Amino acid sequence: MDMSAGISPELRSKYLARRSEDVRKLRVALRNKNLAAFNEVGAQMSSTASNFGFPELEAIAAVLVRAADEKAHVNAGDVLEDFADCLVGLSADVKKNLSVQ
Repeated sequence: MDMSAGISPELRSKYLARRSEDVRKLRVALRNKNLAAFNEVGAQMSSTASNFGFPELEAIAAVLVRAADEKAHVNAGDVLEDFADCLVGLSADVKKNLSVQ
């Protein structure tokens, strides 16, 4: 169910900008082998992504948590890059909606 009805493209864009900060945070965490950060970001994102209409991020959040739980540094790096790529696509879509308004 898309719960984003009524959420402006501006708010959705700000949400994605915060997730971009998460990517930067997780890159540092991965270098430091701090997988607890993956659990923290994944858990927080899993509870908010669908509210903003981003089921893709909700799915990635579950994988971030799983990588942390399994202490899978290699998988965490792959998931992090998937997260970053997903954000690029979603941000482009939201910006397109902003320019249409």
